Amino acid sequence: MKKIKKISTIILAIIIIAVAGILGYIAGNTINGKYFIVDKYASLTRENYSDDISTIKYEGKSPDEFTPIEVYLISLKHSTSKNYTKHLTGEILISVGITQTVEAISTRKDNVYSFTNISSSSLYSLAERCTYSPNEPIRIQKGKLNGSGISSVSWTDKYEEYEYEEFAEILGREPTNQCQYIVSSKTATDSKLVSKENGKYTYEIVLDPFYATFCYVNEIAHNSGVDKSTITFKALNLKFTIDESFNIIEQYSTEVYDLVYSGIPVQTTTNFHFTMEY
Repeated sequence: MKKIKKISTIILAIIIIAVAGILGYIAGNTINGKYFIVDKYASLTRENYSDDISTIKYEGKSPDEFTPIEVYLISLKHSTSKNYTKHLTGEILISVGITQTVEAISTRKDNVYSFTNISSSSLYSLAERCTYSPNEPIRIQKGKLNGSGISSVSWTDKYEEYEYEEFAEILGREPTNQCQYIVSSKTATDSKLVSKENGKYTYEIVLDPFYATFCYVNEIAHNSGVDKSTITFKALNLKFTIDESFNIIEQYSTEVYDLVYSGIPVQTTTNFHFTMEY
């Protein structure tokens, strides 16, 4: 009987130690997460990881004379320096079995910019639109999605107002900048010309998942309501097509990143496609 009692005491002690260790680990992680969050983006600035292409003279030249990174930056600058309409569609695949669809239209007409954005899934729906000019306040109107597509939105009188500079800081980029990533010789890990036919050039760029996105995480955090410190990009690839005059025709992008949503760690894969009209 004494032997059995002794064994029981030992087992109980082992269980108490194990439980204490687990609770200590959980408590430690909780305290670290709550009080010792390190901003891994604090020392990074867009300027330090961007290329200055303002001195590149591309007028009258062919895309063949430039690297894929230079072609992208030239084309982005050229395509958005005039009036355009950008149509974007995409899917956000979340590892818990939810697919969020996205549809957006962005336009420029002289110095007036506008965007309309809708997103929906079994989790939630979002609709918003806005017209703005640089250095003027931004007023984002909310809407209710009644079906599929932008045309199904019923717009309400609910708004969110921002100063232009304030919204630029929230997004991590100028609202007039049509690229959320930092694409440069400092952030690209691979790039190549995929095809050249009928006056069209198609390129692929693989971007460093950290340095190309440390500004973009602000936008993701703002739109999803998550803490940006929980966002960790794992992959980011672009494929785009231009014409001989450096007009962007279309672009595909794939993003893979982890984040914590409502305390739940998830992996997200997004696939976006947009076309440009001038």
